[in-house]
Amino acid sequence: MTSYVSAMTRQYYEVQRQQIVEPEFYLRARLKKKQLDNRYVLTMTSHDYVKNAIANIEEQLNSKGMRLPTRVSTPMASRYHPETNSSNELPSGEITTFQEYIGILRCAIEIDRVDILTEVSMLSAYQASPREGHLEQVYRIFVYLKKKPKLTLYFDPQEPGIDHAWFEGVALMFSKNNTVTLMNRCLESTYFPSQEEGP
Repeated sequence: MTSYVSAMTRQYYEVQRQQIVEPEFYLRARLKKKQLDNRYVLTMTSHDYVKNAIANIEEQLNSKGMRLPTRVSTPMASRYHPETNSSNELPSGEITTFQEYIGILRCAIEIDRVDILTEVSMLSAYQASPREGHLEQVYRIFVYLKKKPKLTLYFDPQEPGIDHAWFEGVALMFSKNNTVTLMNRCLESTYFPSQEEGP
C-alpha cells in the first residue's frame, strides 16, 4: 500500500526529502494499518481524542468541586426527552461551556463515534438556550465514552469491484418501462380542488 500511496503522492505533489511515510494521525484520529482477512486495511479511532477531552472536562469539573456521574450504561437516560426539560436555563458562561462540549462531541462523531450521533444531535438543538438537564445529559455522554473508549472504523483501501453495467441496465430498464412517462401521467391526472370550489 505504501508504494501505491507513494506513486499517487508523487504524481500530484512535490515530495520533500524523497520520503513518504504513512500518517499516524489525521484530523485528531489515530490511523493504523492492520491485516484483516489476508489483506491490509486502514483503521481510524478517536480513542486518544476522546481520552484527552474527558481528562480536560474532569479537570474543569474538579476546579469547580464537581465530578462526572459514575453509573452510566447508555449515552442518554432511557426516558429522557430534551424537549420536555423544565430545569433552569444555564447562565451565559455555562451556555458557552455547553456549546464547547457539543463541539467536542461532534468532532468525536466525525472521527468514528457514530454510537452517540442521535443523542448529540438531539442536544445540539438546544445550543441557543440550554438548560441544566441538557448539560447533565452531555456529561452523561462523556461518561459513556469513558466507559466505552474504543471504537474503530475499518477502511479497505482497495477499490470495490462494482459491475457498472448493472447501473446502465437499471437506467435502460426504467426508460423501457416508461416509468418517467407513467409518473408524468399520474401527476397530470391528479386533481386537487381549490379552496374556493369547496367540497
